[in-house]
Amino acid sequence: MRKNKRGIQTGKKATAVKPITGFPLEVLFTESGYKLTWDSRFRMQVAEYRFFCDYFKDRYAALLYFGTMQAQTFSGSSASLRLIYSLSSNFLRAAAACSDIDALKLSVQSKLEKMKPKLIESQRLSYESVSAIYTGLIEKLRELSKGMELSKCVESIYARSVAQCSVRFSIEEVANSPEYPFRLLVTAVYGGRDIPLREACARLGEGALSDVSYGIKQAARTSALIKNVYNEGQVLDSYALSQDDMYTFLKEMEMYARYGIGCRIPNKWKKQKSSLSINIALGRHRTQIGADAIMDFDINLSLGGEKLSPDEIQALLENDDELFVFRGKWVELNKSEMRSCLAAYESILNSHDDGSIALADAMRAFLAPETLLPDEFDDDFATPLVTLDNAGLMEQLASKEGEILFDVNEPSESFTAKLRPYQRDGVRWLNIMRAMGLGACLSDDMGLGKTVQAIAVLEQIRHQPHGQSLIVIPASLIQNWQDELKRFAPNIKFRLLHSSYGNMRITEGEDTDVYITTYTMLSRLPQLKKIEWECIILDEAQAIKNPQTLQSKSAKLLKARFRIAMTGTPIENSITDLWSIFDFLNPQLFGGGIDFPGDDSDAISEKLRNFVRPFILRRLKTDKSIISDLPEKIEMKSYCHLTQRQAVLYKQITNALSDEISYMHGMERRGLVLSSILKLKQICNHPDQYTGYGAYLQGESGKMLRLVDICNDIKERHERVLVFTQFKEMCEPLYNTLRDVFEADGLIIHGSVSVSERGKIVERFNNPDEYIPFIVLSLRAGGVGLNLTAANHVIHFDRWWNPAVENQATDRAFRIGQMNNVIVHKLICTGTLEEKIDKLIERKSDMAMDIVENDVKLTELSNEELLSLLHMEE
Repeated sequence: MRKNKRGIQTGKKATAVKPITGFPLEVLFTESGYKLTWDSRFRMQVAEYRFFCDYFKDRYAALLYFGTMQAQTFSGSSASLRLIYSLSSNFLRAAAACSDIDALKLSVQSKLEKMKPKLIESQRLSYESVSAIYTGLIEKLRELSKGMELSKCVESIYARSVAQCSVRFSIEEVANSPEYPFRLLVTAVYGGRDIPLREACARLGEGALSDVSYGIKQAARTSALIKNVYNEGQVLDSYALSQDDMYTFLKEMEMYARYGIGCRIPNKWKKQKSSLSINIALGRHRTQIGADAIMDFDINLSLGGEKLSPDEIQALLENDDELFVFRGKWVELNKSEMRSCLAAYESILNSHDDGSIALADAMRAFLAPETLLPDEFDDDFATPLVTLDNAGLMEQLASKEGEILFDVNEPSESFTAKLRPYQRDGVRWLNIMRAMGLGACLSDDMGLGKTVQAIAVLEQIRHQPHGQSLIVIPASLIQNWQDELKRFAPNIKFRLLHSSYGNMRITEGEDTDVYITTYTMLSRLPQLKKIEWECIILDEAQAIKNPQTLQSKSAKLLKARFRIAMTGTPIENSITDLWSIFDFLNPQLFGGGIDFPGDDSDAISEKLRNFVRPFILRRLKTDKSIISDLPEKIEMKSYCHLTQRQAVLYKQITNALSDEISYMHGMERRGLVLSSILKLKQICNHPDQYTGYGAYLQGESGKMLRLVDICNDIKERHERVLVFTQFKEMCEPLYNTLRDVFEADGLIIHGSVSVSERGKIVERFNNPDEYIPFIVLSLRAGGVGLNLTAANHVIHFDRWWNPAVENQATDRAFRIGQMNNVIVHKLICTGTLEEKIDKLIERKSDMAMDIVENDVKLTELSNEELLSLLHMEE
């Protein structure tokens, strides 16, 4: 005996038996046409059997009738059978469009000539085989038409084929017959209408009954009910059904369809696959709520979305059938799902018999319903479905508006910003969340002023007898936060905690309202986790998206009464990103290490979306009801051709990869793939970036030439441009090229430029009294936190794998304060991995708009898929 994870004995381990795999019917293509082979170990589908029987009478008449069937009928058939079906069905469509046989011959010959090059290359099908098959079909059609119009002949072939292969079971209700309340009728479709099976067979000729009833014969081998209907080959026209027979019929309908038998039953008797779910409705009555709150709740069971009454629940508990009648309809319910859901329902009731539940427990039941199952349940039982109705919670959040701590419509004199209406709403919402002790994610689109809303909250906290606040930011934002605090809340006393700015110790009683530090400094300042902060703000909170990093762990050790996460891109790579941010915001609700499936399934994504809805506020720049005076963002892709030198180097890399990759595995293979991708991206930028020669001549790079074209136009308009690259070593060559184009100096921001110097660069660039035409920025150093609205052009010289990062860089110019339309140029080398990755990025962007976006796992692709992606198309 063996035990499962719960320690329950599950019996002897079964011996694995290798299944027999294959197909009942295969086609061999010969120079004279085709022939069939068959394997009696496998059972044929009805359509396959018809073709098989007709083949021995006349192989080309059989092929004509075979081509009239529905393509989906052969989804499980052999590839060779699907191939000859395609030839036949295409031939019939061509025949139906021709006036006579001669016209058909010309049409077929033309088609053959077009197919010839592919057929010559094909190892499965030769030109001679296809030619012989089409010749045989033309001659058979000539024989069958006998002077008839060709289109009429094709119609008759379709009509005869459908009549021969269409058998239908219909159900009738029988009045005043309690013992047999239903009747099963057996009919055939003939001439577009149902007629009794025997009548149809009489019209089709001798032996038709055996052929037409083949599907019924096959079903009779499996079903005792249909065995009675088949009646040893003397098929009954009708058969009386008891209530139990009707159960059986509904259970077996899918099996009948596999044998080519259609079923027609009254709509109200059609079985519906339904799911049983537990619904927990929170906060229906007014209560004081917060992260530690005990809330009132209502719990009910729903079947197919309909709430069950106590009597119906009791009936389910006593029911052993998976198929049963519920409110006048047949319902099919998985027994394992039903048992686990009922057990979880009783578990919640027994654990919370006072009608209240901790908000954290309700959230955990929603996200990890398997924790509700009693220990004695086997691992094989289905996880119960739990839905959470937080409408009551949302209503209470809205009702707290009158209890906010500060009237944002009448800010203090020391707060100098004039808030837009949506920004006042944001500050109000943050205060509601603070009043209830719930962390908040301010996820407004980049450029909508998240910083000024956070500063408004900090200014309000300054007016009250509370503790100090902490702001954690990327190093690139230090200057930005200092400037905005001085500008909008000059009375806030703040100090930097950073190795570049002197004293990093906090002394007791220090007269400081706000401390500012960076993510990298968190682990180096252990004193921070000993303080109970009044408010902690994480700016660009996607920095803690990976819960395993040191900075994420350090952030989650901090203690605070109120927490704000600010991010315009809450999810950059996976569902875990969002979870990690909310684990920081509300550890009481979101902590505990709940595991999510690795595939980021749509169901889990939707569940997490519903879960975080009360804790996240997101407004978009594109929403005119939020902000109507922001100009448009116009994105365009600028395609570039590789120069000869680039193409030669590109092919060298891909050819070398083709030779080496088949011999490598594991980390060695991943390393080869990533290094090859890096080299190809460098070559697409400029061959000198890959070779290290350093001349960077414009004429040797298609991208450089395109950059010059775009910037010449910008120069004529006397406008300004931001040029982003992910490679620091490309900044200087790009700067030199742009200086030649504009005949003026520009600016550079990359990782080696100090934080204080970046602030001066931004100030110079935005100065309307000094025309600086361009800045070259590395994506990591210049992609966040900078306000560069003096530029109305953005050029992405090379593409980033993650569209969220790329959009964040674009929004250095496309943000509040921008007075002109922003034109975004994305440079792409045609035929290379850049063009192919661009298509992946487009799909990724669509997914990101629906909360979850997935990584492109290039190193996990098969060798064939990877080489197809990387090889250059000419």
